[in-house]
Amino acid sequence: VRNRQACMTAFLGPLVTISLVSFFLHPKTPHPLRAGRSIHSRTSGTIMMEEGDQQVYRQFLRDLKTAYGEEYLPKMQAKLRERGLCIDEEGGRLLCCDAGRKTRAVDGWPVGCHLVFVRHGETPANAVRTFQGHIDESPINALNDNGRQQAREAASSLCDYLSSLAPNPRRISVLSSPLSRATDTAQAFIDCIKGYGNPAFVLDGYRTDERLTELRFGTKENMRVDDTDPSHPLHLLYRFQNCLVKDLDAPNEGSENFAEVL
Repeated sequence: VRNRQACMTAFLGPLVTISLVSFFLHPKTPHPLRAGRSIHSRTSGTIMMEEGDQQVYRQFLRDLKTAYGEEYLPKMQAKLRERGLCIDEEGGRLLCCDAGRKTRAVDGWPVGCHLVFVRHGETPANAVRTFQGHIDESPINALNDNGRQQAREAASSLCDYLSSLAPNPRRISVLSSPLSRATDTAQAFIDCIKGYGNPAFVLDGYRTDERLTELRFGTKENMRVDDTDPSHPLHLLYRFQNCLVKDLDAPNEGSENFAEVL
């Protein structure tokens, strides 16, 4: 999604992780997000679950209510409505809401800065489709050569974009997940900002924030998608960006879904 007046969003690779490096770029005057769009995922378009996937999902919803109680989904809906979001429970879609009605329009979110989200570069685990989660001590969770190159190229593109703005942003703040694949990606941007040679680029600090860390996948962390039971509902996360599915095999292992993270 790109609104040239207010924000630019870029993702390196498929949108599966929430391990993001975030940049808050402060212009002289705030810009409203006048013509926003819905949260886009493959499930909010024309791709729908086939009958086999629907059966898996319906069973997952029954298991979810058994594990967390009948009040889980109503409480989740109430929390998301406070943020202008709601869940299409039947399809597992996350939508923006207007006065309690499901809609695909976002109307008038005030944005006082340029906000850019960049996904971390590729890791060996990404290359073989792996549920990485919060694991950070394995070599397969660190950036590979391609991931480091992706970070440098994305940083260069962003610096070029910022340099083209009039007026140039005066302050640039960098936030990232504390996972090394995100901090190493962030470092590429910090190096670019410092070395670009534009006097208007003022690095206004860098810090990590636990809230930007990737989803927890419970017992499936660092397990390849292809090695996961074909009937496991987590496949709906990869295939349809389902916002409710999570690992229920061991609820106490700390698994999460998109809705809970938001």
